Amino acid sequence: MIIDDQKSLKIINCEGLFRIRNSVKEEFDGFYVRCIAYLDLWENSFGITEQFAWVNLTKTNAVDWENAETSAEIINSSLLDVPDMKINNDELFHEVVLAKEYLQSNWEQWKQEETTRDAIISNEEKWLRLFGHFQENHIASPNRIKIFEYAFCLPGTSAPVERVFSLMNNA
Repeated sequence: MIIDDQKSLKIINCEGLFRIRNSVKEEFDGFYVRCIAYLDLWENSFGITEQFAWVNLTKTNAVDWENAETSAEIINSSLLDVPDMKINNDELFHEVVLAKEYLQSNWEQWKQEETTRDAIISNEEKWLRLFGHFQENHIASPNRIKIFEYAFCLPGTSAPVERVFSLMNNA
């Protein structure tokens, strides 16, 4: 009788251990799946940054309507619940035309300045000059500013905005 009771206890203990083991395994599997899903979302969260590469001003013709329009569409669709960030495409078109004219008319001068100073003018400095010019001449550019605020605050591009803040503080 005692032997049967001990066998029963061992069976009950084994069944309990299997239940606990299966429960722990299910929890771990769920955790693993959630981690992979999180990492996939995190990895893909930077996918749109390439659509904003034009703000780096690596080429004379970087600022054009197609780039600005794509950026505006991304911002308008991703920030639906932030009405202050809504970009007006009609106004943006005018702002882009003026920015493009300014950049093209100053590009060669900047190249010469880089040669004489033996230092590259950063894209942040170029944007500061552009926005300064627009401010001095009372030319509004609220939609373009929204694009740069958004682009410079993207995780993959936070260094340029820090540089702009430093330049603004030193001015």
